[in-house]
Amino acid sequence: MTHLEFKTLAKDILKRAQACYLSTLDDRGQPLIRAMNNLRNLEQYPVQAKWINKNLSAHTVLFTTTTNSAKVHQLIKNPKASVLYAVPGEFKGITFLGEMKVTTDNKIRHGIFHEDWRLFYPQGALDPNHSLLIMEPVLSECWFDNKKTTFALETIL
Repeated sequence: MTHLEFKTLAKDILKRAQACYLSTLDDRGQPLIRAMNNLRNLEQYPVQAKWINKNLSAHTVLFTTTTNSAKVHQLIKNPKASVLYAVPGEFKGITFLGEMKVTTDNKIRHGIFHEDWRLFYPQGALDPNHSLLIMEPVLSECWFDNKKTTFALETIL
């Protein structure tokens, strides 16, 4: 797979995957995987996806979560993480690996906030329990046409 093919496939998967899966390490070093909202999905999150595509790099991984969640505590202790985006019916997937940072960047929180999230963040975008998880991946594995391809992202971005 060429770099251009990778970029095209990655963009397609990121905008269509219904969910994505974040893996972190617990206190015992065991992996924990959980489903996360794919904020790059144009159908489910059109405002958020457009903001992310305009303001962040093509492969930046971004999630919103509660500050007091187990994943936040795990990532503060050990920021190594992986994220899988997949379109299962088509056997397409892409995994990003790198270090996930916990942040409360106000520009991003305002840019992606969805009013329905007030259920979790009653004070809105700047609610103290509203954190962001952000990763600039260093490595990616892509599955397509029954083949796996690995890319060091700094070589193609």
